[in-house]
Amino acid sequence: MKLLIQNAYIVTADEKNTVIPDGSLLAEDGVIVRVGEHFEAEADKMLDAGGMTLMPGLINAHTHIGMTLMRGAADDVELHHWLNDHIFPIEDRLDTEVVYASSLLGMCEMIAGGVTTFADMYFFSEGTIRAAQEIGMRADIGRCIVGDGEEGQKRIDETVELFRRYQSDRIHVRLAPHAIYSCPAETLKKCVSVSGKLGTGLHIHLDETKKEHEDCLREHGVTPTAYLHSLGCLSRQTLLAHGVWLTEEDADVIAETGAAAAHCPTSNLKLASGIAPVRMLREKGVTVALGSDGVASNNRQSLFRDMTLAALLQKGVCLDATALNARETIRMATADGARALGRDDIGVLAPGRKADMILVDQSGIHQQPINDRISNLVYATENTDVAVTIIDGRIVFEKGEYRTVDAERVLAQAETARDRIIGGA
Repeated sequence: MKLLIQNAYIVTADEKNTVIPDGSLLAEDGVIVRVGEHFEAEADKMLDAGGMTLMPGLINAHTHIGMTLMRGAADDVELHHWLNDHIFPIEDRLDTEVVYASSLLGMCEMIAGGVTTFADMYFFSEGTIRAAQEIGMRADIGRCIVGDGEEGQKRIDETVELFRRYQSDRIHVRLAPHAIYSCPAETLKKCVSVSGKLGTGLHIHLDETKKEHEDCLREHGVTPTAYLHSLGCLSRQTLLAHGVWLTEEDADVIAETGAAAAHCPTSNLKLASGIAPVRMLREKGVTVALGSDGVASNNRQSLFRDMTLAALLQKGVCLDATALNARETIRMATADGARALGRDDIGVLAPGRKADMILVDQSGIHQQPINDRISNLVYATENTDVAVTIIDGRIVFEKGEYRTVDAERVLAQAETARDRIIGGA
């Protein structure tokens, strides 16, 4: 199938930050074949963008989509109390069907907000994979691994089985040890070994809280980053979530190993974890992507809001209005997100890349006047401004309507599943 989009303001998100004020894009069989100034071409389907902004689909580099049903269930408490007294008891009641319903609800929210690819770490991942296949999203899946001995090995074996069954162009599976405080050294080393044999990567929480940082210094005599490095966990295929308490020496190690970071500003603020040193990491050459984390610690799957916060927080913390500009922030949510996931086929609008893209309607009064469209994408755009979401050249969301799932069924399933694990409101 050939898809032609015309009359678009195209934000390519390439290394030169190329913008085409009145452009066209042609995709064939899910791959971009031409992008440039207005042109005509034969196509099976033509979309007139009407001056809307065409940009790469957003890449959510760290989330727990199976937690969507926990939205608002544990607010305004610190992280360890949040986990131990609220989240863990709910998670004890999860199963594959609940996670499927929760994931599908979260994915509906994501595609309506312009997210086309996400990296997930959670439990009962088969439910999340099933939901991603149904809705048509691109997913990087990690079955959360915790524990030692037989328990840890069991979770690793489950990941291997997921890899063998589902690894494909659209679904990538990687090892996802939860954190250094929930996985002993033996389990972490096994994850490294198995990921190497499979040719996949690691996805792990790192240095999310001051407590984690100080506990590691006390128990191991080094920072969490140095500890992971000593176990061989850092490589170009490693995705590090949060990194709030990283030191300059940690940043040097991460840069040298080629590992990437997923910055989750909303979640880190809500749980009072702190603010990641994004500018320092980027200056060291570390690839920094953006993540929402789960809605239990964010309440929304909105990468547009996370873009806003990411840019504003670095300006405030660094006392420098140039610390993270709008163009850099957009690349964090697109091209850098792709790089963090080890993918060179998404994240940029260019020939040969996957046709994962969104049309953003910037005609709303909250965006007027438009003096700088790129600036507005970061500082003024809401999820509801996304008019069309396209994955693999296929329209999955258009003007408030879902093309691949029945929204009423998704909501009904989610309500039933919520009642099972949390109870009625």
